[in-house]
Amino acid sequence: MCGWRLRAIALRRPAAPSRRILFDALRQNVSRYARLLRSRIVKFTEYFLYTRQRPDRALIQDEWLLLAIEQPLAEAVQADGRIRRWVYLSAEARYLRVVLPADRETVHNAFFDRGFKP
Repeated sequence: MCGWRLRAIALRRPAAPSRRILFDALRQNVSRYARLLRSRIVKFTEYFLYTRQRPDRALIQDEWLLLAIEQPLAEAVQADGRIRRWVYLSAEARYLRVVLPADRETVHNAFFDRGFKP
């Protein structure tokens, strides 16, 4: 009889963690992954980090910059070799211009372009 009780206890499932604990752990992992992904893909110049402190530039999100780098609506090359890329942001109902150096992956400047016509 004692052997049977031990088997029954061993076959019983362990208590499952609550959904809230699982959700909190998932949220932390996703945000940690998003920060890691953002820091590896989007690089910034010191100039951009300085100008991003302005109130009109603080609204620009990293996801928008990444979208402009990967899927631009239009692209133009400046005389000095820098690349200008535009993307339309439906959430803001405006065009975002992102200026990249010749390496095409570092953000040098970004702002909402009022004069852009597609």
